[in-house]
Amino acid sequence: MYAVRFGFVYPSFSVYNESLHVNEFVFALFAFAFVLMAAGGYVINDYYDVQIDTINKPGKVIIGRHILPKDALIFYRILNIAGVIAGCASAFLMGLPLLGFIFALYISGLWFYSYSLKRRLLTGNLIIAFFVALVPLVSGVTEYSSLMKSMDSIALVLAPCWLYGLIGIYSLSIFALLTTLAREIVKDTEDMDGDKSANSRTLPIVFGTRAVKITVTTLLLVVLFFFLGLLLFIWNQFGYSIAFLLSALPETLMIFIVVSVIRAQTNRDYHNISQWIKFMMIGCTLYLAYICYITEGLCKYHIPLK
Repeated sequence: MYAVRFGFVYPSFSVYNESLHVNEFVFALFAFAFVLMAAGGYVINDYYDVQIDTINKPGKVIIGRHILPKDALIFYRILNIAGVIAGCASAFLMGLPLLGFIFALYISGLWFYSYSLKRRLLTGNLIIAFFVALVPLVSGVTEYSSLMKSMDSIALVLAPCWLYGLIGIYSLSIFALLTTLAREIVKDTEDMDGDKSANSRTLPIVFGTRAVKITVTTLLLVVLFFFLGLLLFIWNQFGYSIAFLLSALPETLMIFIVVSVIRAQTNRDYHNISQWIKFMMIGCTLYLAYICYITEGLCKYHIPLK
């Protein structure tokens, strides 16, 4: 969320000498609300997954060993209540009260995912991918919505550098959607033994690991080509070669992960792939924010578009 704020939104606003419309305390409260909801989601997921986790990762089971189930539920409720209060308060302070409904959506969605959806074919994977993709999107929407309220013309809001900021935010959301979906499917393959005991119908259980490899490889290749397309767009507009030089590491990592997926055989292999995808998500988020930053920096110095 802060990568979006300072890597995408702030540079595009500064080009036109426009300051951020949401103050730091309110945005911090908004971001903290998502942290609380995510923490609550992990708690309730562990609560419902005790049987599965006892098989898949017996050394990491907490509920029932270190924390009583009833205490876990109390903690879950506290996190959700605090998240709703922080989220609704920040939405109200932003002047976007309807944004508060997103927190009810997250809490109910994460509970239903843990209770039922994660055991259904691809449904749970898509829900989590959608929720992750929504985070960078709402981070940018808060600022752009506030901007539109203060502008007389929508044409001004869609001025080149502001438009590049929006393109960057949507690109990050698409990236988050595809990579999260790939990682969730890989995690299902890693946890297949425990999921079978709970009668889950995940992709690897229903269609086997071959289908997993095809699906995950396809998703990652789409991410790779999407990434390259974005860089070609920057090159075409600005001729900024350093963007390509700096892209060598994330692109190499993506190719390495694709090869690892194709060669994967054991649960350990899928666990390592899951960790590499997580690392790729963090690295590419920062990289995309940097690319957006330098692109809008060129706008600031009035380098003409081709």
